[in-house]
Amino acid sequence: MKYRFKVDDMSCNHCKMTIEKALQELEDIELYNVDLEKKEVSVESDGDAQEIIDKIRERGYSPELIQS
Repeated sequence: MKYRFKVDDMSCNHCKMTIEKALQELEDIELYNVDLEKKEVSVESDGDAQEIIDKIRERGYSPELIQS
């Protein structure tokens, strides 16, 4: 599945790298893109959107699913 998340509290390159590291910890992620300018995260995964949301929230951010 393809998911897109809005992460309004992602504001700098450190934020981007932190979210990328969180996504790398998930086994079901096939492909991802973290767009700092748009404050969006796109993910291709066999996993559940909630799993991705929870992992990003663990890092202190507030993702919101905008497309699945």
